[in-house]
Amino acid sequence: MHPDQATEHIVDCSLYHKLKMAIVPCCVFAHEFPDRKTILEGKEIPVRTYSEFTHYLLQKNVLFQSDYLPLQGRNKIIYNFS
Repeated sequence: MHPDQATEHIVDCSLYHKLKMAIVPCCVFAHEFPDRKTILEGKEIPVRTYSEFTHYLLQKNVLFQSDYLPLQGRNKIIYNFS
């Protein structure tokens, strides 16, 4: 539930090995990953906020989906069960 800096690596590993995946991203760590960029409203922007981070992760694969878990705190889950 708290993958920290490993979040993107977990997602990339699941894509590389074609594995099903579910992750609840937590912290963005923008200062540690300054090269992350996402496309919002047709513009490439640096990933700095939680919303931008989850959007960035969802853009990694068209099969990724998101939903919310019924709990307090960071509760957005990104998954691919295909």
